[in-house]
Amino acid sequence: MLETILDRALQQLHRGETTSTVHQFCRQLSELRLRSDDQYWNEVARPFCARHEINQILLQDPHTARAREKPRGYAGDAVMLDHHYFRTPPPDISDIGRRIFEGTTSTVGAEGVRWRLQYLAQEIDRLAAGGREPRILSLACGHLREAGMSAALRAGRIAKIYAVDQDAESLAVVRQDYGSLAVEIIHRPMRDILNRALPLPALDLAYAAGLYDYLPEPVAQTLTACLFDRLAPGGKLIVPNFLADNMVRGYMELFMDWNLIVRSPAQIEALDAAVDAAQIAQRRYHQDPFGTVGYLELVKRG
Repeated sequence: MLETILDRALQQLHRGETTSTVHQFCRQLSELRLRSDDQYWNEVARPFCARHEINQILLQDPHTARAREKPRGYAGDAVMLDHHYFRTPPPDISDIGRRIFEGTTSTVGAEGVRWRLQYLAQEIDRLAAGGREPRILSLACGHLREAGMSAALRAGRIAKIYAVDQDAESLAVVRQDYGSLAVEIIHRPMRDILNRALPLPALDLAYAAGLYDYLPEPVAQTLTACLFDRLAPGGKLIVPNFLADNMVRGYMELFMDWNLIVRSPAQIEALDAAVDAAQIAQRRYHQDPFGTVGYLELVKRG
């Protein structure tokens, strides 16, 4: 089955059928992942894909190649997210690399990442429309691209967005692009949040857009409780996490070496297990229309 999927995709790429091939390829690999146990996936599927001719062709895509090379030490860095957001390839790439890039940045996975960005920007603006100037925490903020989409931030209706990240290169981009706005840049590791070593005022909104995808459950639950405790009465915490049955997982794992901690809706909802339930005024789970990312949202009792 796997060999057939790879051989067919290779033939289609050679015929110039790029974007549709990449989308179908991602879906087929993800469906295979859902049917496979970890032993087959890691001991058979991964080595087979590494040896197959299609592997070197896919690496001409700068999005796939950056995930594999991990220049910041991890896949999914802020530059890769900008690939999704702006869909602008770097210069000096091959024609087939450019066409594959168009495919990998237009999958349902990429659509889900763009939806997440738009949703966070809308939440910032919705909060500011309530009449007060909110204080907001973006943990593991990357390039903080939601800031560029927020009308309220540009209009001066946000008291402060605290942009926290341990990647100094990402924060340099935030400073360059949004430093003139109400954004406070904080170069600190996540453990300072977990250890309650980062002084912040009470927050009206807190979120970590892509962080939970890398955290084992005990750490994720502890982080949720720590962030919830930082909320002001009536404040909201947004916890996004990639879903286990998303339709890009197979490609990400086999060809990008991008291994997220994906979760079912029930597992995402369980991330508030360390939060004092008596302090939760509202609790909601939802997911994007692409079936890529699930969201747990908690509002603190006022």
